[in-house]
Amino acid sequence: MDTSSSLVDLIVGELNGSGLSDEAQLLAYAAVEGDASFEQALEGNGSLPDVMLTASAVAPVGAYLTSVSVEGFRGVGQPSTVTVTPGPGLTVVTGRNGSGKSSFAEAIEVTLTGANRRWQGRSAAWLEGWRNLHHPSTSLAVGLVIEGEATPTAMAKRSWDASATKVEDCTAVLQRHGEPATGMEDLGWAVPLATYRPFLSYNELGEVLTQEPKLLFDALSAILGLESLTDGINRVKKVVSAHAAATKSVRDNAKGLAAELGDLTDQRAVESVRLLTSRTWDLDRLEHLATRAKDPDPDHVVLRSLARLSAPSPEAASAAAAEVRVAAARLAELGPDPDAELARLLSGALRWHAEHHGDACPVCGVGILDDDWADQACATLHQHDTASVARRAARDACAEAEKRVRDVLTPPAMEIPHSELVDTTSLLEAWEQLRAEPVDAQQLAERADEWVPVVAELTAQVIQEAEASLDRREEQWRPFAGRLMTWVQDARDVASKAELMKEAKAAQVWLVNQETVIREARLAPLSTQAAQIWEKLRQESNVTLEGLKLVGANTRRKVDIDVRVDGTDTSALAVMSQGELNALSLSVFLPRAMVPDSPFRFLVIDDPVQAMDPSKVDGLARVLSEVATQRQVLVFTHDDRLPEAVRRLGLDATIVEVSRGEGSVVTVRTVLNPVQRNWLDADALLKDSHVSDEVARRVVPGILRVAVEAACQQIVRRRRLGAAGRSHAEVEDTLRSQTRLYSLLALALFDDETRTGDVLGTMNNKFGREAADLVGILNKGAHGLTTMTRESLQDTARATRRFLQKWQVWDA
Repeated sequence: MDTSSSLVDLIVGELNGSGLSDEAQLLAYAAVEGDASFEQALEGNGSLPDVMLTASAVAPVGAYLTSVSVEGFRGVGQPSTVTVTPGPGLTVVTGRNGSGKSSFAEAIEVTLTGANRRWQGRSAAWLEGWRNLHHPSTSLAVGLVIEGEATPTAMAKRSWDASATKVEDCTAVLQRHGEPATGMEDLGWAVPLATYRPFLSYNELGEVLTQEPKLLFDALSAILGLESLTDGINRVKKVVSAHAAATKSVRDNAKGLAAELGDLTDQRAVESVRLLTSRTWDLDRLEHLATRAKDPDPDHVVLRSLARLSAPSPEAASAAAAEVRVAAARLAELGPDPDAELARLLSGALRWHAEHHGDACPVCGVGILDDDWADQACATLHQHDTASVARRAARDACAEAEKRVRDVLTPPAMEIPHSELVDTTSLLEAWEQLRAEPVDAQQLAERADEWVPVVAELTAQVIQEAEASLDRREEQWRPFAGRLMTWVQDARDVASKAELMKEAKAAQVWLVNQETVIREARLAPLSTQAAQIWEKLRQESNVTLEGLKLVGANTRRKVDIDVRVDGTDTSALAVMSQGELNALSLSVFLPRAMVPDSPFRFLVIDDPVQAMDPSKVDGLARVLSEVATQRQVLVFTHDDRLPEAVRRLGLDATIVEVSRGEGSVVTVRTVLNPVQRNWLDADALLKDSHVSDEVARRVVPGILRVAVEAACQQIVRRRRLGAAGRSHAEVEDTLRSQTRLYSLLALALFDDETRTGDVLGTMNNKFGREAADLVGILNKGAHGLTTMTRESLQDTARATRRFLQKWQVWDA
């Protein structure tokens, strides 16, 4: 279980009475829960959890630690266990950097929470390095003694398959004594792990060192267990800010697009400008203008009319004119029409003859209308009728040919409009020539031959110019149409999220208020306790802590640390050293972890001594000792000053040493002081058959010399800090300045580092010749100047122990 999820339970418990809409409640909950949940909520796929009805179904149990076992994790290969006594008390776990001690501290946190805050923000290489390279399997186990249960012992376990690549890909179980295994949630620690977080690594401690106000704010917020809430607020803020920025961008783009469209005469552009500058946007109409609308501009209408003009075909006109000429020639060839009156008289006379055969002509009375006359009259009449038929046929053919010519010359159904964009004057004049009434068919044919090609050419020119003008207008509009469509899509996207962002903003405001309420509630009692603890930690510091407060939000968030230097108000960051800031962070962490409601009867602190000046280390030892009267305190450190201070001050504590050998084999043992620890390291090397004689000659004398130096330092600290009452800083500066073994021995023997010439004689008189000879051996051996055999080295180690015991520093 990720500890960040536990704060969700605190938040959702307040949502029912928040007054927020269901959607805003869901967004607030999901934002605090994490990225994935928040993304689902934004997409409308999330749901409020059952925990809305009850913050926690399992009451948290109080517990002490009994052990932490590590296998194949970080710096520990083969299984190794640190055993601690359950109940209040101080245990200091020491070991050099790289010894594996921090792996035990991290193992406790990972086992109980499923994560390690020290790893947050680390590189992929760091996150992937949680498995030990020298051991194939990985498992962690934390022994617990649970208060108020008939069978109080339990074991929290996590194990990983060989295929697991992430820390979270594990099996986690809680095994109570004599009962079936259950899940970690049975401890009921989901909420308390965020509220009363019992772990503090040096990385978290060091975050307080930053001088950027907002980072210091975040660091202390994290110590208060508010990081999930802060992250949730930032998630909501990010999407709300992004939507606000998108909305502003859409509005700005609307103004810019409208300004550019204002230079076009296209009516689509004109309407678009009007719509874009309106208080509300008609996005459907704007989309129509961008994708489907034709330009309703009058000039556009005229141009499209001109582009649709049709012209008479010169070929058809020429063919029709040729037919007219043929028909007219035939008609002329037939000559004038026969005398129709003569034909009528002859017809009447023949009818008279039929009734009055042989009679004299009733007109002239001279001629006789006999059969010869009748035959001659019939022949004349027949000739007349034949000529009339031919003449009519020729006239009909000529009329038909003229009609075809006139059909070719018919102007367009629409009037040819005048336009400033296209010159139609010549075309109109040419049509006037065609439309003039001809004198005869011949003139009609001639006009067709002459003007139809002219009209066709001029029409083609007008059509070409109109189409070119239309194309230019479309080319001007087309880019704007695309941009307008893109803008419409952006505007739709912004509009579609407007209601959701309104709810998100309400969720953000509520979460910010919750953060303030929870922060102040948690910080208020701790501020007073922090000031009290600071008084013990500060030792020789002239800085007093009156209290602290987290103020502001967003980019203006900062920490108000009310400190005074010699009674004068000042800025903490301006006057506090790194060690003092570390002590300040501890002053905040410890009260929070010790509140009575916390189910954690233990605290796990990794490397709190770094950057602390010597005086602070004594104060830290005393504070941890006092805390240990109420809590089980496990402190992991590579710095010998803390266990040394614990021993020197006579504080009740168990000191455990962790050392790491080849193949990540980690050894855990209880030791009393650095003198013993270093001697035992040398002894272990000499007994290890895998360590060559050459390596032993180079390494063992140096380790034995460190043991003697540690004895000298203990003596000097005890004498000067106890009897002489000198300051920690002065004592530590003096010890750091002694780079030679003889000067350090002189300081320990005589309290005078300049008396190096008296060292050997005094040691010979006080501890025997063996001790005096030993100094020379260790001094040369530590510089690689020895040729001793392994047996000689073992003798030297035994002589070193006898000397240290005679000097009464072996058990000090």
